[in-house]
Amino acid sequence: MKEFLQKFVSPYEKPIFIILIFILLQAVTQLALPLIMAVIVDEGIVNNNISQILLMGSVMLAVAGLGVGFAILSNYYISKVTQRVGRDAREEMFHTIARLPRLKFEFFGESTLTTRTTNDSMQVIQFINTLLRVVAMAPIMFIGAMILAIWMNPTLSLVILTPLPLIVLSVWFIAKKATPLFHQVRDQLDHIHLAIRETLDGMKIIQLYQKTKQEKQRFKDINSNYYGLSLSVNRLMTFLTPTMMLILNFSILAIIWVGSSLISSGNLQVGQLMAFIQYAMQIMFSVVMASVALAAFPRATVSASRMMEVLDESNISKEPINETIRKQVSHKSIYFNDVSFYYPGAEKPALFNVNLTIKPNKINAIVGGTGSGKSTLIQVLLKFYNPSDGSIDIGSSSLRELNDSDWRYAVGYVPQKSQLFTGTIEDNVRFGDMKATNQELFNALDEAKLSHLIEELPNKHQTVLKPKASNMSGGQKQRITVARAFISNAPILMFDDSMSALDYQTSNYLREVFQKKTKESTIIMTNQDINTVKYADHIIILEKGKVVATGTYEELTAKDNNFYVKGG
Repeated sequence: MKEFLQKFVSPYEKPIFIILIFILLQAVTQLALPLIMAVIVDEGIVNNNISQILLMGSVMLAVAGLGVGFAILSNYYISKVTQRVGRDAREEMFHTIARLPRLKFEFFGESTLTTRTTNDSMQVIQFINTLLRVVAMAPIMFIGAMILAIWMNPTLSLVILTPLPLIVLSVWFIAKKATPLFHQVRDQLDHIHLAIRETLDGMKIIQLYQKTKQEKQRFKDINSNYYGLSLSVNRLMTFLTPTMMLILNFSILAIIWVGSSLISSGNLQVGQLMAFIQYAMQIMFSVVMASVALAAFPRATVSASRMMEVLDESNISKEPINETIRKQVSHKSIYFNDVSFYYPGAEKPALFNVNLTIKPNKINAIVGGTGSGKSTLIQVLLKFYNPSDGSIDIGSSSLRELNDSDWRYAVGYVPQKSQLFTGTIEDNVRFGDMKATNQELFNALDEAKLSHLIEELPNKHQTVLKPKASNMSGGQKQRITVARAFISNAPILMFDDSMSALDYQTSNYLREVFQKKTKESTIIMTNQDINTVKYADHIIILEKGKVVATGTYEELTAKDNNFYVKGG
C-alpha cells in the first residue's frame, strides 16, 4: 500500500494539503458547537435569558453553517483527488499490461489483469477516499474533544477513556482474521472472471457439443466458493459496527449515570453534561471512523499489492521508437544460431538447436505439420519469447540487444487468427501506420484485394466493424489484417499461417504482391503445405522443433521424401 500511495497519491500533495486545511476548520466548528450549546442551556435557558439564547443561537447557526461549507469544500477536493488517482492508476495499469512480455502476460492471465485494473483499483480508491476523510478528522476530533472533556470535568472524562482499549482490540482482531480471507476472495473473483470469459469465447463449441449443463455446474461450483468466502468475510465485518455502537451506548449510559450524581452534588451543570455527552460521542465516533478505515485497510492492501505486482513489471523502456531501426535491419539476413526454446514447465523443447538463415528480400517459407514449432519460431523472432539457448542475429546485430519496440516497428505481422478492433476498416488498417497518407491507405487496401469489397459497402472504408468484426467473413477479416501489415511498409513482413481463410484466387493474387514486395521487404511465412508455398525462394522444413531440410521447392521435392511432397 505504501508503494501505491507514493506512486499515485504523492503527486497530489498540494490539493491534499488544502483538503487537510478544510477538514481542520470543519473539525474546529464541530468542536465549538457543544460549548456554544452548553452556554445556551446554562446561561440562557436556565436563567431564562432570551437575549443570550438569541445571541448564542445565532452564533451556533453561523458556526454550523461554516462547518457545512468546509465539509462541502473538503468533500469536493477529496472526490477530485481520488478520481484522479483512480484515473492515473488505471491508465498506468493499462500501459503496463500493453508492454508486458508475453510470458508475464500468460503468467498473470487475461481475467486477473482485468480484475486488477478495474475491481482492485476501485477497492483501493474507496480506501483512499475513506483515508482522506478520516486521516485528519479522526485525530483532530479525538484530541480536541478529549482536551475539552478533561477541561470540563476530569473525573467524568475517565468514563470515556475506559472502553477505548476494548475498541482497539476488537478492530485488531477482526482485521487480523479478515486479511487472509480477502486474499482468497480476490483470487476466487479472478476464477469467476476466467470462467465467464471462457464460456463466452467458447459458446459455439459448448452449444455444439451440448455441454451447457456441465458449464453451468462448473460455474455454479466456482460461484459457490466465491459466495462462501464472501459470506465469511461479511459475517466477520458485520461484527465491527454493532460492537462499536454497543460500546458507545454503554459509555453514554455510564456518562449520564455519573454525570447525574455530579449535577446533584453541584459539581456539574446540565449544559455541561449535554456538551460532555456530545464530546463523548465525538471521541467514540472518531475512534469508529478510524476503525472503519483500519477495517478497510486489509482489503485495500490486498488490492494494492495485486496492482503493484503488475506495475512492478513496468521496467520496459519507454523511450521513443528509434525510427532508424528500419534502415538498420533492411536488406539483412536473419541468422538462427543453435536456438532452443522451452515453454515454462515444459519438459521437451518447442524448438531445438535451430540453425537457419532467413534470406533478405526473398520469400522465406517455414513449412511443417501441427506442433512442428512454426508459430513458436515466429513468436521468438518477434521477441514475444526469448530463446532458452542460442542467439538470433540480424546482419551483425544481436536481436537480444535490440529494443523490443524498435524491433517490432521494423516488422509487419499477420497472425494465424485475425485480430481486429472496434472502429472502422480504415482505423484497423491504419493501426499498422497511423501516419500513413490516404494514398498509402488505398494502396494497402488494393494490395490486400479489399478495394472491390469496400466499394460495395455503403460507408466504404469508414464502415464500422462490430465487436470481434462479426459483420465480416473470415476471408474479409484476414485481408484487413494483411492490409494492416502492408501499410506499415516494414522491411520485414511475417505471415503466420495466415492465408487459410483466403480463397484460391486471392491467394494467387497475394503471391504476386509478395514477389513485388521483396524489392523492399523480406517475407517470412509459415504453412503446413509445401505445395501452397512452392513459389517461395527459400523453404525451411520444421519437424518437432528441428530443421530437417532447407532449399527451394524443386530441390526439396526432388529428394526421395514423401513428407515434403505431401506437405506433412
